[in-house]
Amino acid sequence: MRKNKKRRFVFSHVPLALKLVGCFLFLAISMFLLLNTYGIRTMNTVLFQKKEDLLYDACSHLADSLPGITPQNIENFSGQLTLAASLEGCRLWAASADGKIFFDSGSTKRNNYVIPDYEPDFLTKTAIDSTNIGGLISYHACAAIYPLTSHFETTGYLIAFLPVRHIREESVAYIDIFNLCFLFYCLFLFLIFLVIYFITVLPLKKNIRAVQSYSSGKYDVTLRLSTRDEYEELAASTAFLAGELKNLEDYQKKFIANISHDLRSPLTSIKGYAEAMADGTIPPELYEKYLHIIVYETTRLVKLSQSLLALNSYENHGAMLEISVFDINSSIRQMALSFEGTGKQKGIQIHLVFEEPSLFVSADMEKIEQVLYNLLDNAIKFSYENKSIHISTKTKGYKAIISVKDYGIGIPKESLQKVFDRFYKTDSSRGKDKKGTGLGLSITKDIITAHKEHISVVSTPGAGTEFTFSLPIAPRNKDD
Repeated sequence: MRKNKKRRFVFSHVPLALKLVGCFLFLAISMFLLLNTYGIRTMNTVLFQKKEDLLYDACSHLADSLPGITPQNIENFSGQLTLAASLEGCRLWAASADGKIFFDSGSTKRNNYVIPDYEPDFLTKTAIDSTNIGGLISYHACAAIYPLTSHFETTGYLIAFLPVRHIREESVAYIDIFNLCFLFYCLFLFLIFLVIYFITVLPLKKNIRAVQSYSSGKYDVTLRLSTRDEYEELAASTAFLAGELKNLEDYQKKFIANISHDLRSPLTSIKGYAEAMADGTIPPELYEKYLHIIVYETTRLVKLSQSLLALNSYENHGAMLEISVFDINSSIRQMALSFEGTGKQKGIQIHLVFEEPSLFVSADMEKIEQVLYNLLDNAIKFSYENKSIHISTKTKGYKAIISVKDYGIGIPKESLQKVFDRFYKTDSSRGKDKKGTGLGLSITKDIITAHKEHISVVSTPGAGTEFTFSLPIAPRNKDD
């Protein structure tokens, strides 16, 4: 088992071009060996059978056209028999009923020889693939034996035979023709393999070189193929993947920069105030004030770490949802009450606009309340003083549509596509969002996506922002 694994491992490192060459050589050599082994044997068999049939038919025609051949009248037929043997390209014997040869088209030396004395069962057969008739001839021959009859009695035999070597030479000649044709076919096959190389290996090599460049961080390498097949799709997918990797690399750099900043600020404050309290720079009567600041900054760190853990959980495992049926309007009312104090500090009023008094949805209540919290917190944070916030619900088909609209600073057009990115903050919000982590909207998006629903944002700078998301209406509402 280990040897087989090692062989597969070694073979897997052979370049594709060499594998194609190996396939071509295997096909060519195996076909050549097949032609010159099994092909020759098969051709011999076929030619032997064909020659036997031809010789037998020739003897049959002679017997029909020259009836009554006997040793006594052979002189009358010898010329015709010799001519027939010449035309058929064979050697012809005539023998009496007891097997005594009385005519030989090739020589008179065999006259008066008795065949059964040399090969007793020769005359009992109709054809023999290879025989020298017990040594009567000096070579092996393919023979056909045809009985001469008169009044339903055998009066003699016509025996026609050809040298075996002639038949084998003929089969070799045929195979040589096949070999020549196969040689031309191999040239054609080589061209086909060459075309296969150009349409498979070369595009693959281009993809490999591009991937190697991308893996080393060279994302500016362009990969263009116009093969209009799967290789072009692979090239496009590779280029897309390179773009995604570049974006991921940029995101990682930005992520590290942002998280470093958000961690450094509260840690610097905590460290500075703690050291000042420890070395006596801050007098004991001010400890309470600065301890509150330390607690506040610690709360920021806890909130940031919890948000990061939540995002990591959503990314690796998806949001674990506990689906239940609840009244989304009731949850919104409760959330509005919890923000009532914060809103009053800025003179902001929260208006609830419900199409129906109750709207039951099927979702994870706790996570949807987190979504409402994040959206309402942002709405208050970025609203102008003495403005209002509108939270509305309505139905559309089998969906509940929830929107949170503020009348605040708004979001620039170029930032709308990035508001759900981690740590993203618009330049206009940085001065106002002192406590934000830049993760709230990213978590909101992940929660809504986990419900297989959609969230969108519409904003006008200086006029306000509206976030809208959908949830599935609970089944019992469909029956109403």
